[in-house]
Amino acid sequence: MTSKARLSLGATLLAGATLVASACGGAAAPTATPAAPGPAATAPATTARSATATSAPAAVKLGGTLRLGTGSNPGMLDAHASRGGHEIEFIRALYDNLVDRDNDMVPRPATSLAESWELVDPKTIVFRIRRGVKNHDDTPLNAGLVKWNMERVLDPATQAAEGGFVRPYVVSIDVVDEYSVRFNLNQPSASLLPLLGDRVGMIMSRAAVEKYGKDIRRNPVATGPFRFVEWVPDTRIVLEKNRDYWQKGLPYLDRLEWRIIPDPTVRLATLVSGELDAQIGLDAKDVAQVKQNPKLRIERFVGASAGYIYGNYALPPWNNVNFRRAVAWAIDRQAIVEGLYFGEGMPAKGPVLPAFGWAYDPKLEAPSRDVAKAKQYLKASGLGDRVEFTLSIHTGPVAARQAEVIKDQLSEVGIIANLRTYETAAWVEAFQRDEIVVMVSGIVLRGDPDAAMGMVFHSDAFFSPGGKRLIAKNDPTQVKLDQLISEAKATYDLKARRAKYDEIQRFILDNAYGVFTFYTTGLDVTYTHVKAWDFGSEGNRRWARVWLDK
Repeated sequence: MTSKARLSLGATLLAGATLVASACGGAAAPTATPAAPGPAATAPATTARSATATSAPAAVKLGGTLRLGTGSNPGMLDAHASRGGHEIEFIRALYDNLVDRDNDMVPRPATSLAESWELVDPKTIVFRIRRGVKNHDDTPLNAGLVKWNMERVLDPATQAAEGGFVRPYVVSIDVVDEYSVRFNLNQPSASLLPLLGDRVGMIMSRAAVEKYGKDIRRNPVATGPFRFVEWVPDTRIVLEKNRDYWQKGLPYLDRLEWRIIPDPTVRLATLVSGELDAQIGLDAKDVAQVKQNPKLRIERFVGASAGYIYGNYALPPWNNVNFRRAVAWAIDRQAIVEGLYFGEGMPAKGPVLPAFGWAYDPKLEAPSRDVAKAKQYLKASGLGDRVEFTLSIHTGPVAARQAEVIKDQLSEVGIIANLRTYETAAWVEAFQRDEIVVMVSGIVLRGDPDAAMGMVFHSDAFFSPGGKRLIAKNDPTQVKLDQLISEAKATYDLKARRAKYDEIQRFILDNAYGVFTFYTTGLDVTYTHVKAWDFGSEGNRRWARVWLDK
C-alpha cells in the first residue's frame, strides 16, 4: 500500500472511530474516505426549474445574527483540501456546488451552479453553467473557473481528501464555450453527479487561491450565501450575508457567529443562559434535560452513519460465513440503541443509509436478535459450540460500552469475544498490518451508496487492497458481488439503480459481509425562535433559509 493510500485509509478508519465514539452527539458529517462515489440522474438530461424564490415568503423575518455554539475549530475552510467532518458546517455556508442535491440525495439543478446537464453518452457529461454568478471577490463564475476548480481537486498537490473519488474515472475536463464544460470519463459512473454535491464539487475563486496560496485555508472566497469575516482560533468564526447572492432573496440572516466551546456541559449551559440561539451537537444523555425546557427544541437527522462490525475475511474465524451469520443473528440492535444511545437511533439493516431517501429500503429483511438461529449457524460453522475471537476497538468510553454490550450478547450463543483496545492511531496501524481480525467500526455518509460498496465490499475495495481482506477474487460469491456493484455504478436511471442496490444489500446480508448494528441520529438544539433548521441531505446544515422569529 502506498503512503498516500495509508493516509487515506487512516482517515477512513478515523471516521469510523469518530462514529463509534460520538454517535448521536450531532449529525455524523462525512469525513475523508478514498472510495468511489455518489447517485445518478433520473434521466439523460436534467433542466433547471425556476431558480429559487425571488423574495422571502411573507411569514419570514429577515435579518439578525444567528449565534451558534460548536465544539471545536475547523482544521481549515478550503473546501477541496478539507478533511474533517466538523469543517463542513462552516464550509456549507461559504460555498455552492456545481451540482446540488435535494434532501433525498438526488441531484437538483434549481440550486446548483450548473443550471442543467446532459448525458451525451455514458462516459460524457456536459454541464451548462449558470450565468451572472460571482464569487465574493466579484470574479465571475464560468466554464473556465469550473475546469480550474475540478483540476485543482484532481491535482495530488492539493491533497484533496475527496480527489480519490473522481481521479480514477475523470479523464479530462474541456471548456466547450464560456458557459459549458464537458467531463470525459473512462467508464460510466452514475455516482459522479451526486458526488459533485459534496466538497469535491464546490467552486471557489481562482484569484483568491492565487492571492492567498496556502493561506486560502483561512481566507475562503467562493459563491455561497455567506462570506468570510473573521476566524479567531478557539474563540469564534464570523460570516456575513452575501448581498449579491445569485439565489435572490437569500440568505435570510445577516450574520452567522459560531462560538467555540469545547466542553459540552459548558456549551449547553451557555445555550440555556440565552447567550446562544442554537447548539451544534447534543449528547443523547442530555435529551431529557433539554425536553424539560419549553423554549428549546431538539432537531434530529436520522441515518447519516451506521455502527458496523467489520472483519478480515482472509483470517479465521471471520472467513467462515456461518460464523459471521451467527454473529449477525446474535446482536440485539434495539438494545444497543436503547441502552447506549437513550433511544436516539434505530436498528441498522444494511450499508445503504436512511439518508439516501432514493435508495434506502425500510422494509429490507435483515438479521435481528434470534438466539436459536444464531446457535444453529454457529453449529453449521463447524467451529464448535464455543468459539473465541478477538474483537478490537479504539479508545473511548462509548466504543468500550458498545463493545461490552456486543460481548455480552454474543456470549449467550457461545461466542466469546475477547476485547482488545487500541489508541486510535495504533488501531489504524494494526489494521494495515492485518493484525486485526474483527473490529467495531462504522460507515459514514458519502454522496452515494457506491462509496460504501467501493470502500468495503468490492474485491478492489479500499479496505481490502488487492482483495486480500475479502474472499479470493476468483471465488464465485465475490465475483457475483463485484458484478452487482459495477452494474449499479454504471446505471444512470435512478429507479433501476435502486433495484440494483436492493439486490446488493440482500446479497451482502445473505453472506454476512459485515454486521450492521445501528443507525445514528444527529442531534442539535435550538431555541423555538430559530426557524427552518435544515440538516440538508447529508446532515451538513444548510444556512441560507434559516431565520429568526424575534
